[in-house]
Amino acid sequence: MLAAGRVKERTSRPPRDGGPGGSRRLDGLSEFGIFWRIMTPLITPALATITVLQFHGAWNNVRWPLLVTRDDALLPILLEGMATAGLKG
Repeated sequence: MLAAGRVKERTSRPPRDGGPGGSRRLDGLSEFGIFWRIMTPLITPALATITVLQFHGAWNNVRWPLLVTRDDALLPILLEGMATAGLKG
């Protein structure tokens, strides 16, 4: 999942040479101002996509052992506590 997020981030980011911030630099906007006012709105959809994919992957890592194991002794240590607390689905 991390590699897919990195590819998404690199393909959605505007180019560094000139790009949308070039004229703003001539207008006197600082580097942080260019990042905050121009780059952040451009990369927000990519960051949201990466967040959703990372959460989905983490959730699958938690949910899958709970679905496929029948014996609580075979669960990973972190999930064993969930199963004994009655949170197993």
